[in-house]
Amino acid sequence: PLPPPPKIPHQHRLYHCLLKPDARGYAIVGPKRDLKRVRNFFINLDLPVRALNCLVQGRTQGIGIELARFVVNTTVGLVGLFNPASSLCKLEPQEADFDQTLGVYGMGDVFYLNWPILGASSVRGTLGLIGDTFTRPLTYLVDFPIKICITTYDLVNETSLTIGDYEGLTEPALDPYIAVRNFFYQNRQGKIGLRRRIQESQPSEE
Repeated sequence: PLPPPPKIPHQHRLYHCLLKPDARGYAIVGPKRDLKRVRNFFINLDLPVRALNCLVQGRTQGIGIELARFVVNTTVGLVGLFNPASSLCKLEPQEADFDQTLGVYGMGDVFYLNWPILGASSVRGTLGLIGDTFTRPLTYLVDFPIKICITTYDLVNETSLTIGDYEGLTEPALDPYIAVRNFFYQNRQGKIGLRRRIQESQPSEE
């Protein structure tokens, strides 16, 4: 008998049927430089997420970089639409979220989860997403329906700048579900492992 067909994750269908067509249409309307400015704005807006997790992880240098980035990009960069902190000051955004923080302090993935729309995650990643949501300014500045619209717009804008990345991961694979799961685990474990090694070797510098 023939083997069963591979399990196709929900986000695989959503990406190809909904998100990718919308992102392609959006990219045609807006020049790429404008799409990057929108991305810059949302990265700047998420300062509290990165800064707070740097604080909890004891990364004092990371906190300083994030605060300096916010001041430069909010003023000279016109509320974050431009990114002089990176281009002129060589200050890059810190990779820090609550999922990473939980992992640094010893919490495992528990088990893999594949959320509709949200995609690949884990029990720890889901808790991390909830924690990050409560530190995002949009959670408190706008009503829930408006927040959903803004978050969706951010997702479409980001997808328009990364079309092809998802295909490059899933198309060569026999099973897209396994490919996405393995990439998720490797990506998260790599970042958490790097942060643990830095903490162990330089506990008082970050």
